[in-house]
Amino acid sequence: MDLARRKDASFLVNEQSGRSALRLDSRSVLSEDGTLCPRYEIVRPLRRQRLDRDAFADTRWTIATADRFASAWTAEVDELIASTSTETMHLVTGLLLPIWDALPDELAQVVRVVDKTGQSLLGRQIPALALAELGHRFGFDAPVVAPDDLVRAVLENGRTVPVGNGGKLHAKRALVGGSQRLELTGFDPARLPELKALGCFVEIIRYQTRLFVPAPKAPEILTALSR
Repeated sequence: MDLARRKDASFLVNEQSGRSALRLDSRSVLSEDGTLCPRYEIVRPLRRQRLDRDAFADTRWTIATADRFASAWTAEVDELIASTSTETMHLVTGLLLPIWDALPDELAQVVRVVDKTGQSLLGRQIPALALAELGHRFGFDAPVVAPDDLVRAVLENGRTVPVGNGGKLHAKRALVGGSQRLELTGFDPARLPELKALGCFVEIIRYQTRLFVPAPKAPEILTALSR
């Protein structure tokens, strides 16, 4: 693997799943408050993912030796070859260059998908959580993301996603007191009693009222807010 020869490459093995990955430095992004957020690119046998370094620190990925990485990587590839799996992939196809910069950058790569009949689709893969934002930008109705998937992706990837239909309410990951929380931003203060009745809770941090969703009830609350 050519990527493994890069100076910034690190071999990883997930202590929970036993899977392997290659970690590379990725370009940083600016947060909402203007803070520079360094990121890693995590390369797996079938996919790539960009993670904030703070989010990476909360995962089960650990540095591994080259031999352990190679063994786990080969085992996963052999397993993939011998098995059939199903996943939903969202592609933007057609003339991509004029809209390239308008697409989310988590999966900034072009992939080719070939179906059983031999028909080929060439396009850029779009994360499911980016579909709502993309639909709003380009004027199409995006498929609904399951609340469990939304919560997991927000906490793991740090993406800010809209909640509900066309409102200003968004869900984001926030580091508070050394722990990651699911925060709601853009809420109408007049709705605080309603939001608290659903299970959300408020904290005053640096003289600002901030609204959080308790993790155990997050899917249930986000489902209610999306109606």
